[in-house]
Amino acid sequence: MKRSAWIFLSVFSMMIAPLAAASGAPGGRSLQFLAQPASAEKGATISSSDYSATGAPILVQVLDASGALQTSSRDWIVMSIAPDSPQADPSARLTGTTRVRAVSGVATFGDLSITRHGIYKLLAETTGAAPATSDAFTVWDAVEVCASPGQSCKENVGQLRRDDMTSSIAGASNGNAVIAMSIGLDSIDCGDTGNHAPTTITFLAENLGGEKYETTTISKSFDQRQANNGASFYEVCFESDTAFPRKGDGALVTLGLLPDCGPMAGPPCVHSRTKEKGGNVVIVSRLGDGDPKRF
Repeated sequence: MKRSAWIFLSVFSMMIAPLAAASGAPGGRSLQFLAQPASAEKGATISSSDYSATGAPILVQVLDASGALQTSSRDWIVMSIAPDSPQADPSARLTGTTRVRAVSGVATFGDLSITRHGIYKLLAETTGAAPATSDAFTVWDAVEVCASPGQSCKENVGQLRRDDMTSSIAGASNGNAVIAMSIGLDSIDCGDTGNHAPTTITFLAENLGGEKYETTTISKSFDQRQANNGASFYEVCFESDTAFPRKGDGALVTLGLLPDCGPMAGPPCVHSRTKEKGGNVVIVSRLGDGDPKRF
């Protein structure tokens, strides 16, 4: 569930009702996730492998009072979004076959998906057994997997008309590269007075080699609503678990404004700020070799 955080604030900023299951279930039976849900793109099948709609399915097993698999079980298992999900979108829905009958004590969920980005857990319930809650996993707005070494890899998220901005990440795959992006999942603030984008971009960029870049395009209409118009007024607020030199004083931080790229400032840094002929502002930032991670 690792995530990289690319956030612009300083610049840019049906469901089937779950079955009641008492914790003190008769006979001490319980449910357990045998294969956990993994991170996925919104609307795509959630498997037990990250970013793979065709990966092995999610499995839930029924255990007897001794903790052993109850092979005689043919219980109906109901799956839902867990109420204690770390960062769930209130409008998100779990779709697919959410009610599955166990076969020899194991229920297979092979077509579940979630409609909105966020960080979720799944809740498995059945009558007469203690429920089970899965590990947390991330659902992204957009995911691109680039398996071949040297393959050009790119993903984008957002729409100018809807969100007033788009963001894209591009690089070359080192093999099994993943770019995952969400718009509006998080928010950060570097405490500066620069222009800010209308929303925040959160991303993960794994196994991208060489030079890699993030490009944010901010619409003309949004820029014109700012007190100071033009590309030069925008800054990039960046958050990462990997420390980087902050703009201004060069202090190593995990949250702060990115400096401009130059002889004294390598990636992550701001490569360019320009305004297109159509009036859109385009900010290009170079990403570091370490692929900074938020989680």
